[in-house]
Amino acid sequence: MKKEEIINRGTNAKQFLESAVFIETIRALKAMACEQMWKTALDDTQSREELHAQMLNWNLCESQLKKWVVMSDHALKDDGYVPEA
Repeated sequence: MKKEEIINRGTNAKQFLESAVFIETIRALKAMACEQMWKTALDDTQSREELHAQMLNWNLCESQLKKWVVMSDHALKDDGYVPEA
């Protein structure tokens, strides 16, 4: 990937992570999932596993966006080091 593409992707990721819409959406999704988890019967492992998978995916998404921001920061410094995505 070209340096300009890395910087653009990181800049977009940072704007997305900091946007009120994204922050509120992730907060609401996590709150709903936690509420559903509390309401789910302990022996309903299927539903609990699905909720857990959703939560992990949201965290993975946030983590990847943050990695792109770091990669962009390194590319902007032009120190030659760009971490893997």
